Amino acid sequence: SAPGIVKKTKMYKATVYNSLEALERKGMASSMKKGKARVYIPMDPKKLFDVLEETTIKLVKSYSVFEFIIVTFVIALTPAICEEMLFRGFVLKNLEKFSKPAVTIFLTGFLFAIYHFQPFNIIPLIFLGSYLGFVVYYSDSIYTGMTVHFLNNFFAAYYLFLYGKDEFDIPE
Repeated sequence: SAPGIVKKTKMYKATVYNSLEALERKGMASSMKKGKARVYIPMDPKKLFDVLEETTIKLVKSYSVFEFIIVTFVIALTPAICEEMLFRGFVLKNLEKFSKPAVTIFLTGFLFAIYHFQPFNIIPLIFLGSYLGFVVYYSDSIYTGMTVHFLNNFFAAYYLFLYGKDEFDIPE
């Protein structure tokens, strides 16, 4: 219940109620009266992840060349630089001081996957993060990792721009 959330988080009552009502309006929660209190029920996790995926597609989808250039900057170039600096530049380089290369590469890949908060894609993200770690470790250059990361994200955005999401759905 909202009073329970207020008590546990020490947030302002109005903030909690406004947040819960916003979640309800967006279909991410429902509520029911139980006595004098209103009890909020979170959305089914599968439905929540579907909403998150739909939101991601909306952010990545572009409808013109100009929009695609912006998406490329936001989805491909910026993460390639920033995430590689964080995961392969900072995390990998520090972990390799304390552990073997294979462990370092895997842990960096695992942290990379967790960072992306896509539970249904965690295994492919671990592989991608580990591959990027492998590339950086054995090339001894973060720029190689940035290039591979950029190409991965660029082609994902490019194919979505070219064909749309429907072309990639697996028939049921």
